[in-house]
Amino acid sequence: METKEKAKYELIQDVTKGDLLSAYVEAPFDDGLEVLQEDDYRLISLQENLRLRIQEGYQADISRFGNRVLENAIYVPKRGRFLTRIPIIDENAREATQAQRNGKDFYLNENQVEECLTDCVELTSKFVPTNGFGEDEITKYAFGEHAENYGKFLKGYGIEEMPIWLAGIRNKPFARKVWFPWLGGGSGLHCGVGDLCGDDDGARGVRHNSGEAANFCEHSDEEKRAGIREAQKISAGEINVETYTPQQILQTLNRLKLSGLEELILTNLRNQ
Repeated sequence: METKEKAKYELIQDVTKGDLLSAYVEAPFDDGLEVLQEDDYRLISLQENLRLRIQEGYQADISRFGNRVLENAIYVPKRGRFLTRIPIIDENAREATQAQRNGKDFYLNENQVEECLTDCVELTSKFVPTNGFGEDEITKYAFGEHAENYGKFLKGYGIEEMPIWLAGIRNKPFARKVWFPWLGGGSGLHCGVGDLCGDDDGARGVRHNSGEAANFCEHSDEEKRAGIREAQKISAGEINVETYTPQQILQTLNRLKLSGLEELILTNLRNQ
């Protein structure tokens, strides 16, 4: 693993084999994106992120830690909530991050809304079963051709459903950066908080590998067998990964008459 320092932030290059290299930086979004771009990385997409999780395995940093991704969630009054690949926040990184520093959302004008709606899927569910990734419109859009395989990958680690966290719609359209949580957190889509200011929230980038290392991306048969054995142990309960689904959290809060606290709890857990 290589470490490069840009200003006060470190670029951690942790995926160094295969045709797709990856690195991350823990910094506010505007600074982190600049660090990535200075080293020829672009922000990772959900499809690229899950592909590298499958390639690197459960114990790799890319699986053990969450990160910001290319996709954004937009909230449009009278129209709905949408997941989009249009990089509207990335293209306005300084403005969007500064808006949050000032305690405000990054609001969209009419042209920006219409641009985002040209490439999107409506976020209509809060949970997607992992055995249904190949049929669900949200996961098909988010994960593309890898959707079904990623569902099987998650199910192999005892994850039965993927949570989708959403914010409420307001009187003006706004955008939130999507956070892709770690596997132990259900590996869901965090479309609600979209924190851009935190130093501890990572931005992950990718770039194509043109070097010789691209020829050595395949894990050994023993590494693959070890990963399968670990997945089987987790699924059978022999390894306790201490995970609770957002649905369990919601049900418990409702039972205790504490509904409405789930977003605060999940945000706090992310910052631990």
